[in-house]
Amino acid sequence: MLFLIALTLVLHQANALSTSCEEWARSLIPAQAFSDQEALGQYLWDYQAAIGPEAGPLSDWVLVEQTIRSEKKLVYKTLHGNTGSYDQGMENLYDANAPLELSTPSGNVIADDPAKRIVDQANSKLVIEGAQNPFRNSQFIDALVEVVTEENQKGLAPKVGTIPHWSLEYLSHCSNRVFKFNFSKLLLALARGDSSRLMPTSHDVELEEWILAQASESVTPVSLFRKAYEMSDGVVSDALLTIENVLSRNWRNPKREDLLLTHHLAPIANFYEGRGTRFGVWYHLFGMILYGYATNGLRAWEIGNFEHIGSLVMNHFDAQAQKGAANRNGGLIGAGLRRSIEDKSYLTQTPDPTKLESSRYLHLNEDFRDRIEVWSNPAYKLALFDRYLELTSLKGNLKNCSVEAIFDTGNGFAGGLKSYFDSVELKEGVAKKLFFTTPGVSGARIFLDHCETETGKVAAL
Repeated sequence: MLFLIALTLVLHQANALSTSCEEWARSLIPAQAFSDQEALGQYLWDYQAAIGPEAGPLSDWVLVEQTIRSEKKLVYKTLHGNTGSYDQGMENLYDANAPLELSTPSGNVIADDPAKRIVDQANSKLVIEGAQNPFRNSQFIDALVEVVTEENQKGLAPKVGTIPHWSLEYLSHCSNRVFKFNFSKLLLALARGDSSRLMPTSHDVELEEWILAQASESVTPVSLFRKAYEMSDGVVSDALLTIENVLSRNWRNPKREDLLLTHHLAPIANFYEGRGTRFGVWYHLFGMILYGYATNGLRAWEIGNFEHIGSLVMNHFDAQAQKGAANRNGGLIGAGLRRSIEDKSYLTQTPDPTKLESSRYLHLNEDFRDRIEVWSNPAYKLALFDRYLELTSLKGNLKNCSVEAIFDTGNGFAGGLKSYFDSVELKEGVAKKLFFTTPGVSGARIFLDHCETETGKVAAL
């Protein structure tokens, strides 16, 4: 997850290790790692925690040391315009050999109409992010609980589980590094996107292999949660941590949208023709679900909003509504799942597989026609007046047309103002008046559908 800006403000005594902490750390890692700053940076870069609680103390130290170095790097870059001696390649912590599947442009090109083909080709290059929240939180919680209900009836009862936290051994030697605002180990690891290196589970590799074995774009949040739940023997915290580890492991990879794993994940956000950050939305969503599960909805909502603000700042305030929705809503979903596990509501529910349908818990029907190039069909003529439109068919009579109008009232067509007209009949060469009540209309886009010719056949529009 994006490195939280707050981390530059809350680290206590970040400039140096205490003597006791340094001596303790030296007892755990190879002596050559402390020979100079470059060697230490390389050790931190290469570090991969072992699986199990025994790895906790050293992974604690590595996590905090990495964070301090990143803080210095950010400060140095802010003051000097480059990272200088602090540029140790920490941003390149990803699997450079992860298999890729290059994206191909989408969009329908109509070869038999040159005018429309030009417009479609222009639209095929557009990257438009939706403005609507794609997550229906209550239904999303219901879907995850439905998985638990079904698996419990099969004999796999859920366990709340535990989340990795700062070890007593680390705190006993490095108490001066405890954060002023009580940052948990989980939050710091999620903020850095390093949970897969510092909190690995025994099922990380297995779950990634399962994803890669599925059909393209077939893995949904629900199917992924079910598989991780089964692999984790019903320990929900382990299942969520495993998912986040797999999804976030290569977040620093500049080609992360082209990762083979990404291509197996189903769309869960509103982007025109699916062109947008699928990788980012997925791992941000499950990172916040995990954090909400580990803490509570309010705390996760606060962190999610702060994360979104930080993301906007770091990306020069480019619109990131979909990833922002994942940040703000994921924690509420995770907290709701935790409540359902703790109050055992899954025991009283009657299984309802329809809750697992993506259309129930995702809203992916955003209309992008107000933001794309529109082809003016020469078979029709449109005129706009104060409170009505005149639509004329120039090539034949049509009946039972469904007509949809999208209006511009001065702020573009994305205002969402629409009118619908059913069973419209068009006589060739005769203007059909379509009245609307929206005031101040300065432009209109008209879309026809389901028109029939005089013989009853659907017309080609």
